[in-house]
Amino acid sequence: MKIGVSLPAQELGSDLRALARYAVRAEQLGFSHLRVGDQVIRPDAGASHEPLTLLAFLAAATQRIELVTTVIVVPSRSTLLLAKQAAEVDCLSGGRLRLGVGIGRYAPVYKASGKSFTNRGRRLEEQINLMRNLWTQERVDFEGRWEQVSGLALNPLPVQRPIPIWYGANRYPNTQVLDRIARLADGWFAICPVERFEKLREALLLRAEAAGRAPNALGIEAQMDFPTEAPVAWLSELYAWRRLGVDRIAVRAPALGAGESAHLHALHALRALVNQEA
Repeated sequence: MKIGVSLPAQELGSDLRALARYAVRAEQLGFSHLRVGDQVIRPDAGASHEPLTLLAFLAAATQRIELVTTVIVVPSRSTLLLAKQAAEVDCLSGGRLRLGVGIGRYAPVYKASGKSFTNRGRRLEEQINLMRNLWTQERVDFEGRWEQVSGLALNPLPVQRPIPIWYGANRYPNTQVLDRIARLADGWFAICPVERFEKLREALLLRAEAAGRAPNALGIEAQMDFPTEAPVAWLSELYAWRRLGVDRIAVRAPALGAGESAHLHALHALRALVNQEA
């Protein structure tokens, strides 16, 4: 099982050196990936960096750790620009980007972006198809309902062709969302409680099979909080996720506050705990 961490970007704010030090330390300690959230604009949400810009910055500070967005609200963005930004980060990082996507649920962001909120799920499907074409072809001709491209191409193309796309949804995705993940995604960010996961995974894999995909074609990443208390209980939950076949875990530190030292200390404590589990 691969274990990664969420970058405490809001807590560390505009301290770029602290952000880079955290990413480097996570890499040095052997964590597999670094997750960055997406929040372009929202009142009273705290400091929030644009994720692909931030990952481009962190790509220069790191060498091996996978860089992950969780999740970019794709239908609120320009597809061509997003495809170009993702390809650029993948190039700058040497092929380390995993693009987490979703549709979001905050209608004012769509209104401010001049995008429709009501058809965002259907548009996301078309955007995914177009981005994969742009990441793999030297000339793209694409005629969709909302997206039309004729004789265009990205240069340079990304290292990964295509860049992996993982889908993030709410805690209990409905059948329409599960179907979208099963047909289109390379993986699923499972943010549901462990006790609800097995039924959702079963429904997802049935849909993937119906779409002609192999059961192991979909990666699954669960989410846990830093074990600031009761590490034994935290390990029990980790064992449960592993028994259920989850291949990745991302660990967040939502309650550690703004201090850099607390977050770095938590990284070391988490590594020691995981080593104990191993």
